[in-house]
Amino acid sequence: MNAPGVMAARSTGEVLAVTSAGRPTVRRATVRYGGDVAVTRTGRILIYIVLPTRLDHLMPDSRLDIPGPRLGDGDEPPALQVVVRQVTGAVAVAEVRGDLDTMTACAFDGWVREHWAGRADLVLDLDGVGFLASAGIAVLMGLRLDAPGHGVRLHLTGRSNRAVRRPLEVLGLEAVLDLQADAGAVVAELTPSA
Repeated sequence: MNAPGVMAARSTGEVLAVTSAGRPTVRRATVRYGGDVAVTRTGRILIYIVLPTRLDHLMPDSRLDIPGPRLGDGDEPPALQVVVRQVTGAVAVAEVRGDLDTMTACAFDGWVREHWAGRADLVLDLDGVGFLASAGIAVLMGLRLDAPGHGVRLHLTGRSNRAVRRPLEVLGLEAVLDLQADAGAVVAELTPSA
């Protein structure tokens, strides 16, 4: 379970926080930074910042990049990257690459929830996921359960990716999450040609 506190913040005062239930939420606060902690206007220390401090950099309309820990000099790939490809006005494919783990799950969850508005179908293509931890599985379950309440049909693909398929098989969740083999086949089914 993720610790409650701030995950990322803008200098304008919007804070992406994790509640005690582990759900990301956006709250208003005046935030200043000292080292790697965020402090509210009243001086309350919220939590260590684990993501970049600007949400407008973190959450552009069609891309999410969550940096990994700095292990050396040079440009390391992001820990998790999501790129959205709009297929039709109501159908989009989000290609997920990297690790869906404790460091990335909350931001991924919040980003997906923010971007499923106005779409009838959202395909999460997990073929590029290299590691799926329990935190990532919990997020996928939460998204799957909450999507219908928002008028969204969520489609998960990546059954051919062992890093995704194996943990879901072990937990007996492959059928519950309705993990499909191929994003292209799902899109073809959702958008039949005239």
